[in-house]
Amino acid sequence: SIHADMEVDPSEITFEAAEQLSSLEPFGCENPIPSFVTRGVKLTQLLPTKNPAHMRLKLAGENCSFDGIAFGLGERFSKAGAGVSTDLVFQPSIDEWNGRRSLKLKINDFSVV
Repeated sequence: SIHADMEVDPSEITFEAAEQLSSLEPFGCENPIPSFVTRGVKLTQLLPTKNPAHMRLKLAGENCSFDGIAFGLGERFSKAGAGVSTDLVFQPSIDEWNGRRSLKLKINDFSVV
């Protein structure tokens, strides 16, 4: 089983919320990073990585969209395919690359609904 600390609506997954969460750092053994569940998120695009065990994702909720990364779940996402609705267990993070900051979800598990 996968542990999640809280269920959130997709509309609550925002850059601002991820920034507030980062104020709880540093995360580690005594202060684990929180995991969240959100339901009914559409998998809009699968973006394979060089390693087929991992998958980059484009996800959409009602009036919102997200980028995601799923380590070790590439095969399961490939089988599910794009266009399906999913429930996700994830950890939000702020990704910084080339001076650009963006919200990214690290997907720990999912189920097709």
